[in-house]
Amino acid sequence: MTMTEAEPVTTDGGEVVVTVPEKKKRSNLLPALVLAAGMIGAAFLLKPSGDAGAAAEATTTTAPAGAVVAIDPMTLNLSDGLIRIGVAIELSETADPKEFEEHGATNRLKDLVIFEVSGRTAAEVSSVEGLEKLKTTLTEGAKELYHDEFHGLYLTDLVVQ
Repeated sequence: MTMTEAEPVTTDGGEVVVTVPEKKKRSNLLPALVLAAGMIGAAFLLKPSGDAGAAAEATTTTAPAGAVVAIDPMTLNLSDGLIRIGVAIELSETADPKEFEEHGATNRLKDLVIFEVSGRTAAEVSSVEGLEKLKTTLTEGAKELYHDEFHGLYLTDLVVQ
């Protein structure tokens, strides 16, 4: 007899009782979390911005646009999870992208991203409002770092776990 077969047992009163062993239940927590994260990401990507003018204003200055310099996506610790984030900055028309990269300017951008992202929670960076706040903070920090060379900041990769 295997574990999945029912076992008949006769009691003193002559009754026949059939017992069926219980199956072990697997937790559905991990698939549910993965599905929830995917739904949040899809909602973020598919939801139109309520104030497109403010978002455009936060990412650009009045200087003409130039080359875009991207940093490789980084995986960082959040206070309660992980985030993979990639950032690119658009330089002003007068900035030389080759000189910009040669002088370690991208390392200053990486430093800014690490310090601004690391203290946040997964819920904070998964919501539209939290993500807009993070982008605004990074944009303001980049303006302080690069002054006249800076034109705009873009999030090029974002995965929250």
